[in-house]
Amino acid sequence: MKRILVILVLLCVTSSLLRAQQKSNLDDITGKWLMTEKGYVDTLEIYKQGGNYFGKLIGLGQPFDEQGNPKKDKKNSDKELRSRPLKGIVVLIDLIHDEDNIWDEGQMYYPKDGKTYSCKITLKDKNTIEARYYWGISLFGYSEEWKRSK
Repeated sequence: MKRILVILVLLCVTSSLLRAQQKSNLDDITGKWLMTEKGYVDTLEIYKQGGNYFGKLIGLGQPFDEQGNPKKDKKNSDKELRSRPLKGIVVLIDLIHDEDNIWDEGQMYYPKDGKTYSCKITLKDKNTIEARYYWGISLFGYSEEWKRSK
Protein backbone atom coordinates (compact mmCIF):
# COMPACT_ATOMS: atom_id res chain seq x y z
CA MET A 1 0.00 0.00 0.00
CA LYS A 2 2.84 2.39 0.87
CA ARG A 3 4.49 1.69 -2.49
CA ILE A 4 1.31 2.54 -4.36
CA LEU A 5 0.98 5.78 -2.41
CA VAL A 6 4.61 6.72 -3.12
CA ILE A 7 4.17 5.94 -6.83
CA LEU A 8 0.99 8.06 -6.99
CA VAL A 9 2.73 10.99 -5.28
CA LEU A 10 5.70 10.72 -7.67
CA LEU A 11 3.35 10.64 -10.66
CA CYS A 12 1.52 13.75 -9.44
CA VAL A 13 4.77 15.63 -8.84
CA THR A 14 6.19 14.62 -12.23
CA SER A 15 2.97 15.60 -13.98
CA SER A 16 2.98 19.02 -12.26
CA LEU A 17 6.61 19.61 -13.24
CA LEU A 18 5.93 18.72 -16.88
CA ARG A 19 2.94 21.08 -17.03
CA ALA A 20 5.02 23.88 -15.51
CA GLN A 21 7.73 23.34 -18.14
CA GLN A 22 5.17 23.49 -20.97
CA LYS A 23 3.76 26.83 -19.84
CA SER A 24 5.31 29.76 -21.59
CA ASN A 25 6.57 33.00 -20.21
CA LEU A 26 4.27 35.85 -21.23
CA ASP A 27 7.04 37.43 -23.31
CA ASP A 28 8.19 34.27 -25.11
CA ILE A 29 6.72 35.52 -28.39
CA THR A 30 8.83 38.68 -28.37
CA GLY A 31 11.72 38.81 -30.82
CA LYS A 32 12.23 38.49 -34.55
CA TRP A 33 10.22 35.99 -36.55
CA LEU A 34 10.53 34.83 -40.17
CA MET A 35 7.23 34.64 -42.03
CA THR A 36 7.69 32.55 -45.19
CA GLU A 37 5.13 32.75 -47.95
CA LYS A 38 5.30 31.86 -51.63
CA GLY A 39 9.07 31.84 -51.92
CA TYR A 40 10.03 34.91 -49.93
CA VAL A 41 10.52 35.73 -46.29
CA ASP A 42 9.37 38.80 -44.35
CA THR A 43 10.73 39.50 -40.88
CA LEU A 44 8.38 40.58 -38.11
CA GLU A 45 9.60 41.92 -34.80
CA ILE A 46 7.15 41.26 -31.95
CA TYR A 47 7.41 43.54 -28.93
CA LYS A 48 5.40 44.31 -25.83
CA GLN A 49 3.88 47.74 -25.28
CA GLY A 50 1.83 48.19 -22.14
CA GLY A 51 0.17 44.83 -21.58
CA ASN A 52 -0.32 44.04 -25.28
CA TYR A 53 1.90 42.67 -28.04
CA PHE A 54 2.57 44.27 -31.40
CA GLY A 55 4.61 43.38 -34.44
CA LYS A 56 6.26 45.52 -37.08
CA LEU A 57 7.76 44.57 -40.41
CA ILE A 58 11.52 45.03 -40.15
CA GLY A 59 12.53 43.11 -43.25
CA LEU A 60 10.82 42.35 -46.52
CA GLY A 61 11.57 39.36 -48.73
CA GLN A 62 10.94 41.55 -51.76
CA PRO A 63 11.65 45.07 -50.48
CA PHE A 64 11.48 46.85 -53.84
CA ASP A 65 8.80 47.25 -56.50
CA GLU A 66 9.32 46.78 -60.25
CA GLN A 67 10.85 50.28 -60.55
CA GLY A 68 13.38 49.62 -57.77
CA ASN A 69 11.61 51.82 -55.20
CA PRO A 70 10.84 50.65 -51.66
CA LYS A 71 7.48 48.87 -51.60
CA LYS A 72 4.56 50.98 -50.43
CA ASP A 73 1.32 50.11 -48.66
CA LYS A 74 -0.58 50.44 -51.97
CA LYS A 75 -3.64 48.37 -51.03
CA ASN A 76 -4.41 50.10 -47.74
CA SER A 77 -8.10 51.07 -47.49
CA ASP A 78 -6.98 54.45 -46.10
CA LYS A 79 -5.80 56.40 -49.16
CA GLU A 80 -3.62 58.60 -46.92
CA LEU A 81 -1.50 55.56 -45.98
CA ARG A 82 -0.92 54.14 -49.45
CA SER A 83 2.31 56.07 -49.95
CA ARG A 84 3.98 54.89 -46.72
CA PRO A 85 6.78 52.33 -47.03
CA LEU A 86 5.87 48.82 -45.90
CA LYS A 87 9.10 48.37 -43.98
CA GLY A 88 8.56 49.57 -40.43
CA ILE A 89 4.76 49.49 -40.31
CA VAL A 90 3.00 47.84 -37.39
CA VAL A 91 0.97 44.92 -38.74
CA LEU A 92 0.32 42.90 -35.58
CA ILE A 93 -1.89 44.87 -33.21
CA ASP A 94 -3.12 44.46 -29.62
CA LEU A 95 -2.46 40.76 -29.04
CA ILE A 96 -2.98 39.71 -25.43
CA HIS A 97 -1.78 36.64 -23.58
CA ASP A 98 -4.76 34.33 -23.25
CA GLU A 99 -3.52 31.10 -21.72
CA ASP A 100 -0.31 29.07 -21.51
CA ASN A 101 1.10 29.24 -25.07
CA ILE A 102 -1.70 31.26 -26.69
CA TRP A 103 -1.95 34.97 -27.47
CA ASP A 104 -5.29 36.07 -28.87
CA GLU A 105 -7.77 38.87 -29.52
CA GLY A 106 -5.33 40.76 -31.71
CA GLN A 107 -5.42 41.82 -35.32
CA MET A 108 -3.08 41.31 -38.25
CA TYR A 109 -2.97 43.81 -41.08
CA TYR A 110 -2.12 42.05 -44.32
CA PRO A 111 -0.55 44.52 -46.79
CA LYS A 112 -0.95 42.19 -49.78
CA ASP A 113 -4.72 42.68 -49.76
CA GLY A 114 -5.02 45.75 -47.50
CA LYS A 115 -7.30 43.92 -45.06
CA THR A 116 -7.12 43.42 -41.31
CA TYR A 117 -7.88 39.99 -39.86
CA SER A 118 -8.40 38.68 -36.35
CA CYS A 119 -5.26 36.95 -35.19
CA LYS A 120 -4.40 34.21 -32.73
CA ILE A 121 -0.85 33.05 -32.07
CA THR A 122 0.17 29.73 -30.57
CA LEU A 123 3.75 29.20 -29.48
CA LYS A 124 4.43 25.60 -30.53
CA ASP A 125 7.97 25.65 -29.13
CA LYS A 126 10.51 28.38 -28.36
CA ASN A 127 11.35 28.76 -32.07
CA THR A 128 8.01 28.10 -33.78
CA ILE A 129 4.76 30.06 -33.89
CA GLU A 130 1.50 29.11 -35.53
CA ALA A 131 -0.35 32.27 -36.54
CA ARG A 132 -4.05 31.94 -37.34
CA TYR A 133 -5.78 34.70 -39.35
CA TYR A 134 -9.55 34.76 -39.66
CA TRP A 135 -12.74 36.78 -40.02
CA GLY A 136 -15.48 36.14 -37.49
CA ILE A 137 -14.59 32.75 -36.08
CA SER A 138 -11.26 30.95 -36.21
CA LEU A 139 -12.77 28.14 -38.30
CA PHE A 140 -12.94 30.50 -41.30
CA GLY A 141 -9.31 31.39 -41.82
CA TYR A 142 -5.86 30.06 -42.49
CA SER A 143 -2.67 29.41 -40.55
CA GLU A 144 0.99 30.19 -41.12
CA GLU A 145 4.04 28.88 -39.35
CA TRP A 146 6.72 31.37 -38.34
CA LYS A 147 10.26 30.51 -37.30
CA ARG A 148 12.37 32.52 -34.87
CA SER A 149 15.12 34.49 -36.58
CA LYS A 150 18.60 33.77 -35.27
